[in-house]
Amino acid sequence: MNLLFTDLRDGARGQGAAVAGLLEAWERAWTDLLSWVPLEGGVLPLLAPGPEMRALADAVGVWVEAGHPLWQEARRLAAADPENPLWMRLAERVGTAFSRMEQIFAQPEGWVSTLSREGANLVHFKSNPVDVRPFFHQHVRRGFESVLLTSATLRDGRGFNGLGLRLGLTKPEVEVAENVESPFDFEAQGLLFVPPDLPERRPGAGGGVGDPAWVEASLEAMERMLRASRGRALLLFTSRKMLAAFRPRLEAALPELTFFVQGDGLSRTQLLDRFRATPSAALLGLASFWQGVDLPGDALSLVIVSALPFAPPDDPVLQARIREADAQREGLGFIGIQVPQMTLKLKQGIGRLIRTRSDRGVVAVLDPRLMLPSEDRLGKRYAAQVRAALPPFPLTRDWERVTTFLESL
Repeated sequence: MNLLFTDLRDGARGQGAAVAGLLEAWERAWTDLLSWVPLEGGVLPLLAPGPEMRALADAVGVWVEAGHPLWQEARRLAAADPENPLWMRLAERVGTAFSRMEQIFAQPEGWVSTLSREGANLVHFKSNPVDVRPFFHQHVRRGFESVLLTSATLRDGRGFNGLGLRLGLTKPEVEVAENVESPFDFEAQGLLFVPPDLPERRPGAGGGVGDPAWVEASLEAMERMLRASRGRALLLFTSRKMLAAFRPRLEAALPELTFFVQGDGLSRTQLLDRFRATPSAALLGLASFWQGVDLPGDALSLVIVSALPFAPPDDPVLQARIREADAQREGLGFIGIQVPQMTLKLKQGIGRLIRTRSDRGVVAVLDPRLMLPSEDRLGKRYAAQVRAALPPFPLTRDWERVTTFLESL
């Protein structure tokens, strides 16, 4: 919406006070609407019962009413000057905003509508199908003799079975899928480190951050690695609460480092540019920094993953998909949906480190669940499935090996 408001303001210049006044009223209604979206709480069901959601729905109605006069004026301006496509495009975008919001609030059968907040000014309204197989068939498979799917994250620890389950691929289609090995020499270029003796996190404890013992152990591990790497680090957190809890402790313990933090008002591009240009810097990021971040060379030598990135169990879309999978076979929701989904996100986060053949560094995962039960009392059997999907870094739990390696970079 912010981009649409900006483009409308640019277009309104020279059109008189009337258009500016209509736009101001619509922006004000949007600001009022956002005030009803909780600052915390993760992904929330949009149509959940309760006074807050009813108030939000009322605010959406006010926003639609406030925007209709502007929409009508945009269409009038488009008709008055058919040679100039500006207002025609703006009118179409305003209409699209209304229709998408209407579709989201309608929540047809088989769909789940949600909202979530990312920072002070960014709110996501979404509607997701519980089962994507019909859409894949209708919009991708149908009408084509063959379809080629390529990505670095299609394969999880069970091969392509998870992808087949989600997209409705046949067994022969899954069996002919091919895994092309990376050109990087992971065994020589880096290490995968799970610090020894980490306590259980227990995410529901500590106000949603984790058990105090895990927090203290994780902070100590982060500080030790950040000193050895002299910054040059990307720290990936799984929740805003966790980032907010760790940030002041890290800044106080490591005054020699410069910390850049997602959500401080800079765009992702600005944060990455400043991180690259600043010696001894650490970047603290959330969901959007787990993928699409490219920091080759000496700028990055350490990636710290705070915890295995399982989606919150109260995510309404995830809950619906787990129920559907468990209806097919008990336990399929966890091992067939939650674990592969987490594995792909972990693989994306770990993939931030090695971007060229000359990059070197350490990936640290502060979660003992990445170990097998035979390797750690808090290890999990699904760790074998997860690790099979990750880049083949040598796995170590040796502090001296890790700090020596980081100090040599």
